[in-house]
Amino acid sequence: MELVERFCDGVTIIDRGSLVANGRVGELRDSGRARRVRVEVDADPGWWRDTCDANIVAREGRAIVVEMTTGASDQAILDITRAAGDVVTFARVRESVAEIFREAVEPRATKAVSNGPGSARRRA
Repeated sequence: MELVERFCDGVTIIDRGSLVANGRVGELRDSGRARRVRVEVDADPGWWRDTCDANIVAREGRAIVVEMTTGASDQAILDITRAAGDVVTFARVRESVAEIFREAVEPRATKAVSNGPGSARRRA
């Protein structure tokens, strides 16, 4: 998938014969469903506990990657970050093509599995 991201202008993702994603790589990365920011603050590591507008999805040393909940604003997250201490890093995290692929096909795969044996072959 890294090669696709580096060398292709556009991507089409087809899952079980259905088109699930299509567009230019940059557009697909920018329009990802998961809105994430990487935040590093010169503060007590527990500063994020009191925040409900986003959930921690990764820790990278002193930095955290948070996924914003629906309706949350990156500017509101930045305000919370500023209130915690000196901001060292605050950057939007763009999804990779591999992550876009997983997001596009996982809901369908989960549904097929949850419908029982052989359900991936059945059509509605």
